[in-house]
Formats: sequence, C-alpha cells, structure tokens
Amino acid sequence: TFAEESVVLLSTHIVSDVSNLCSNMAIIRQGQIIASCSPSRAITELTGSIWEAMLTREQIDRVKSRCKLISSQMYNGMMRVRVVSPRERPSEEFSQVPPTIEDYYFNLVSQS
Repeated sequence: TFAEESVVLLSTHIVSDVSNLCSNMAIIRQGQIIASCSPSRAITELTGSIWEAMLTREQIDRVKSRCKLISSQMYNGMMRVRVVSPRERPSEEFSQVPPTIEDYYFNLVSQS
C-alpha cells in the first residue's frame, strides 16, 4: 500500500518522538548519514552500557576521564549524569539503567 511504501522526513528535537512514530530512522550530521536502523535496534545496541548517578561537579571531571558523558542535569544541587561505559561500572555511585533513544542519539552526535 501507499503507506507502506512512503518515506516521511521528520526533523525533531524531541528524540523520543522517533521511537513512537518511526519503524526506521537515520541520523544525519552535516549532510551525511551517520546511523540508520530501527529505534529498537538502536536501543538494543546500548543495552548494558548506560549508567546513571548523582554526582558533584568535581566527581564529573573524574568520570569524564574514564567514560563518555552523554547527558547531565542539575537536580537538588547535584548533577544527574548518564554515561556510556560498555565494559564496566564507572564507579560505585553509578547504577545501570535501560538505554533510551536519546542515549543513542547523544552517544553518536558527541563523537568526533
């Protein structure tokens, strides 16, 4: 049918919309496709690699030297951070969390 053979370009800053609306996705940076897969595959690729903790700014600097920081938010005077560390727990403050499509996106776009 027409709907099954259609391509719709969706440009959004709300990355979670992609999981809800798309069966396949591509991430484009500077006119080049840097990733192309289903949202579920993107999340599966990061399973077991995403960690979250509440840290002070000083602790964040130490963590950055060991793993990739993909997001941080101020919360009650501390920073809630998410990192990618595929091989090990970054430090005792971290708990493993389920990956999100945002983690996949920020992991890709923060690569050089």
